[in-house]
Amino acid sequence: PRLRWKVEGRGNGIKTALLNCKEVAAALHRPPEYLPKWFACDLSCSHKYSDTKDEGERATMTGSHSDRAMEESLDAFIEIFVLCPTCGLPEINLKIWGSKKSSEIGGECNACGFKDYLKQANNHKMAAFVIKNPPDGENLVGGDKVKQGKKVGKEGKSPRDDGEKQKKDAKEKNEEDDSDDDGNE
Repeated sequence: PRLRWKVEGRGNGIKTALLNCKEVAAALHRPPEYLPKWFACDLSCSHKYSDTKDEGERATMTGSHSDRAMEESLDAFIEIFVLCPTCGLPEINLKIWGSKKSSEIGGECNACGFKDYLKQANNHKMAAFVIKNPPDGENLVGGDKVKQGKKVGKEGKSPRDDGEKQKKDAKEKNEEDDSDDDGNE
């Protein structure tokens, strides 16, 4: 669906309300909190997002923003957080890799098999927000994925961790082979 918004108020209290933020976020397979936060970072304004049973979904940003600025900002969000950097298809699943203290945003592409860190996403102002509010409510604690208080397994490992472990294992094996060779002479 196309993003819809309207300008509310006038003067110092002017706001831009995102009318279908939840539907657009669902179509992009991202949490609905990401869009208002993205617009706030990209358009240099403050935002407010709430989703309650009484009021329903409400996303607002301070200021009046032009159609062109909103569309360009949404396109930039899609390019950084939705499209795969190698194949360009919107098939990337965001993952948070690392430990609780040093986490980074990564992705796995369902189309081309890309699995690595997303450099542009990690360098953006919004990276800290995404790490603190991971997609699908996943939280990393010491490399273990915790979902609703239950440990699920060590899926929070980065692809670099796997490569480093393989290198370490190979190095240890080479050292063992060298020590065996020395003992046989």
